[in-house]
Amino acid sequence: MARNRVAARRIALGLALVAALVGCGQRPQAAQTVEAVFVSMPLRDAVLKLDPVSGEVLATTKVGRLPHHMVVDERTRRLYVVLTGSQAVAEVDVDSGELLRTFLTAPVPMQRADGSAIEGHADGTAQRHTTCFACHSSEVGVKPTIIGNRPFALVFSEDRGSLFVSNTRGASIARIDLRAGMAAPPLAVLPSGPAVEPTALARVGERLYTTVLVPQPDDRAAALRAIDPASGATLSEIPIGARPNFMLADHRRGVLYVANFETNTISEYSLQGEPRRAFTVGAGPQGMALTPDGERLLVANYYDNSLSLVALDRGAVETFPLVLGEERYVNPSHLVPTDDGRGALVVTSGTKGALVRVDLERRAVIGAAPLGPLPFDIVAVPSHGHSKR
Repeated sequence: MARNRVAARRIALGLALVAALVGCGQRPQAAQTVEAVFVSMPLRDAVLKLDPVSGEVLATTKVGRLPHHMVVDERTRRLYVVLTGSQAVAEVDVDSGELLRTFLTAPVPMQRADGSAIEGHADGTAQRHTTCFACHSSEVGVKPTIIGNRPFALVFSEDRGSLFVSNTRGASIARIDLRAGMAAPPLAVLPSGPAVEPTALARVGERLYTTVLVPQPDDRAAALRAIDPASGATLSEIPIGARPNFMLADHRRGVLYVANFETNTISEYSLQGEPRRAFTVGAGPQGMALTPDGERLLVANYYDNSLSLVALDRGAVETFPLVLGEERYVNPSHLVPTDDGRGALVVTSGTKGALVRVDLERRAVIGAAPLGPLPFDIVAVPSHGHSKR
């Protein structure tokens, strides 16, 4: 009986979300199959599992310091979260919200950058942990609480048996073997002039892509590099704009989209690194997503408090503010489209963070739920039997 009630509730939630996002008098193209979304909450060291319709918190999972980017494997029902302040990745069961495992993205260091020994690591105890959060948390009290090589982005291998994770301060890309439950030797990321920090990641087939940035606040050009994920060899590289902090692979068109935070543009590149087109969007583009039909690119404009829709066949861009009545939702960071392609769920990461529901056909906000201060990333979890590849 309990299982039947849960199934009925998911169906009701899906229908409610379709009705809310499609609008009166319009027929939905497909049933909504998103059963939940996860949002990373860096200030709370946690991720939230949310009802996609009401924004109700279904589970709160403490994972480690500064959880940022996330990916979900629909087949294994596992969520993976980069812990930027704990030099690790967390694995979470998407159904229960339980923290299952953690993986270090770099070895526990024995000495500081200046060569001095780290006394607390000398006895080997720290090396037995799989996250720096085990010791460097507010509860344990070892200072500083934010440490390590600042892992930032992550992407699955082609067979989803491994994760690649960019270590921005470690000049490397970690490789985590999910089946073995351990890290393989990392891929070294060599400097490209003053650019030394691998940041955004994407993968298309057997090619891995990263943006290599100059440390802030320097605004010199970054690099877009294609890497052989087996050997770490550079396959191609071109200079690109400053602070390209997010990248998205379009498998259907065989191109990459790079969000240029400083120039308010999205650049399109071939898989060989050749520049193709650029789209002017709102100020501070950050998160991007493709609609399910692949026809439109959605862009969250952090500084502009807006959303841009890029019609990829025509290259036309429409930008509209995230406003509902007198309420303006500020600093959108990341977003996911609904399955019917007519709506989106957007995380706004201001001090009053919110999960914002957007009707893309009306170019309008239709609802929002509070999240608390400074949420960051969002991923959608499809219902069982509705994997999204």
